[in-house]
Amino acid sequence: MNKNNNKACIIVDSSSGIKNGEIKNVYMTPLHIIKNENGVETQYKDLIEITTEEVVKIQQSKKASFKSSQSSLGEMINLLEELRPKYQTIYIWPISKGLSSSYNTWNMAKEEFQDNNIIVIDSGHINISIKNHVIQMAKMIEENKTQEEILKYVKDNENNWAGVLVVNDLTELKNGGRISSFKAFFAKTLKLNILISYDGKLEFLDKEKDIDKAVDKVINYINEKTNFKQNGIKDSYIYTTYVDDEKNNQLMKMLSEKINYPIKKWHYFPAVIALHTGGGTFALFIESN
Repeated sequence: MNKNNNKACIIVDSSSGIKNGEIKNVYMTPLHIIKNENGVETQYKDLIEITTEEVVKIQQSKKASFKSSQSSLGEMINLLEELRPKYQTIYIWPISKGLSSSYNTWNMAKEEFQDNNIIVIDSGHINISIKNHVIQMAKMIEENKTQEEILKYVKDNENNWAGVLVVNDLTELKNGGRISSFKAFFAKTLKLNILISYDGKLEFLDKEKDIDKAVDKVINYINEKTNFKQNGIKDSYIYTTYVDDEKNNQLMKMLSEKINYPIKKWHYFPAVIALHTGGGTFALFIESN
């Protein structure tokens, strides 16, 4: 098949929340979730064979534990072999390299083709933020924008957003090696809300017993990073692992009032993120103008 010199495509993984066929010229490769129940492991394709709600409910039941893994190098190469004859340029936007080795593995897959028009992006984004940017990139592809214009769009939007997670049960983060046992015990004993900044990777930010004060600290930190109070809010997103619509709607109402911006919808964390944060976690992400 001849290359279509007027078109490009985008590859994402399941942390984006984008399903195959949802956006034209966008292809999804699933990350993997492994459930261990009584020593028996079962592997699922994220976003295809298991949901966030299922992961959180199983974790809360204490019947099984979970771990995650990236797509294999072979899966990545196979997808590139399928798409390379059809498109002049392939943009790959995996989960942040601060959370997974997928970025590095995609670069290994790219080397198999020795093709400068296979471009691996790392902007530190996850889920709905990736999705919103990919939607814009796909639109630019349809408008025949150049590679330079598309990569400039990605670069220009790297630093106008920030997010903070509020976690009140550090068990899964401790189990995954993302926070020390001491911090986990300390937080559990004092019943603290732990604030974890997200800027491509997870970093301990602060702790606060009162949820209202914790949210104020979240907002102040995000404003320091994005200056959204002066520049205005382009969009805001809520991620959650609360498997309770009423609680999530109350959370959305509170955060909307706090930032004086009407957040229209909350989203579940991707299952591959939720299995590491556990239940009882929410996050606020703000993208400034």
